[in-house]
Amino acid sequence: MEVGLQVFDYEGCPIHYRLMGPEDGMLVVLTHGGMVDHRIWEPQVKALVSRYRLLLWDVRGHGRSRPGGKKRSIFKMAEDLAALLDFLGYSQAVLVGLSAGGWLVQEFAYRYPERVIAMAVIGQTSWTQPPFKVRLMLGSWSALLFMLVCLLIPWKFFVGGLMRAGAANAKPQTLAYLGEVFGAWTKAEFIYHTLYARGLRRDEDYRVSQPLLIAHGEHEMDFVQKDAAAWAKREPRSRYGIIPDAGHAVNMDNPAAFNELMLDFLAGVENG
Repeated sequence: MEVGLQVFDYEGCPIHYRLMGPEDGMLVVLTHGGMVDHRIWEPQVKALVSRYRLLLWDVRGHGRSRPGGKKRSIFKMAEDLAALLDFLGYSQAVLVGLSAGGWLVQEFAYRYPERVIAMAVIGQTSWTQPPFKVRLMLGSWSALLFMLVCLLIPWKFFVGGLMRAGAANAKPQTLAYLGEVFGAWTKAEFIYHTLYARGLRRDEDYRVSQPLLIAHGEHEMDFVQKDAAAWAKREPRSRYGIIPDAGHAVNMDNPAAFNELMLDFLAGVENG
């Protein structure tokens, strides 16, 4: 997956990306979650690349897109994606976001709805509906408390806790990958990123105007499952999917079922 990486230098960050697939295919942007990189989508490339134009990228401050500069908010990362699409000459795309990448693509769709053909949010909940953000420590007081706990706990134990929370019921191949990428982070880097990669957009009346896929693994965290199901009921153009035998990194845990769902969703988008 490292072959073919290119660089777009943008406002203090070397944004690394990979563009592949037929030039006349519908553009599908795959956005990873927190602390990982574009390689998490490797199980999807073979399934999608013959039909669709794929854009994989390392989000600001992640993977090869380091150093990430001082601006690390979800809002800034959405701007990064808009600038990258402009740089590559694309006015529209289908957006797929996993975990924290699901927040990023939602913010992009909120700000640039005319640029979004359709959107898939995987293992995540609504970006515009509290209270899940409070539980995920996006509020200022809880974020500071979280940072204090992080400072007091030895880093290897803290990373182990993140692995247990984010990789519960994960398959061996998922655990191996997460262990590699999580281990590349230092405590200082994690604290800096977490402090600045926060945001809050509250708009309870907002509805996604494009076709929307909301999906998660069978063994996803309980609150994500509940919030995602409730979100799907609110959205008039949504489709809701549960991938069997998969945890949070659902696309790696059960790539066959995930790819089948994604291909079906994309075919529906193409056929209108």
